[in-house]
Amino acid sequence: MSARKLRPYFQAHAIIVLTNHHLRQILQSPDTSGRMIKWAIALGEFDISYQPKLAKKG
Repeated sequence: MSARKLRPYFQAHAIIVLTNHHLRQILQSPDTSGRMIKWAIALGEFDISYQPKLAKKG
């Protein structure tokens, strides 16, 4: 729902997702479920890059 409402912002700016999970591999793997394929298609139109989240030093 938020991707639909914030579409102009997502299209105007590059999005960087900081995560420890392998989201790009999950969304692009051929054995994903139907719901994941729909999300991959919906989010594929935006300029999204995935970067690893760096650990904080104590």
